[in-house]
Amino acid sequence: MARIAGGREVIILAIDPGSSCGFAVGRLGDPPVSGVWSLAPARGESPGMRYVRLRAHLNTIRQAYPDLELVAFEAAHHRGGAATEYAIGCSTLIQTW
Repeated sequence: MARIAGGREVIILAIDPGSSCGFAVGRLGDPPVSGVWSLAPARGESPGMRYVRLRAHLNTIRQAYPDLELVAFEAAHHRGGAATEYAIGCSTLIQTW
């Protein structure tokens, strides 16, 4: 949590994207809410279900913290293959959200 010039409180959501997606969010003076969202597709599901689950979790956070102003997330590492595709997809989804 941080304060910007003028002492105004800023609520921050921090995300570590992955199939096990870590997050932390909160208000200044309150303990942050943190945990891990499982985004992995279940057997028989499309890999795209990861993005559906991520968007649902983000929307839940938005409902709980309607005055959320800042989202920070880990940048995707370009190693190639499916992991990079997934990481870039998560980054894109978070930015458009």
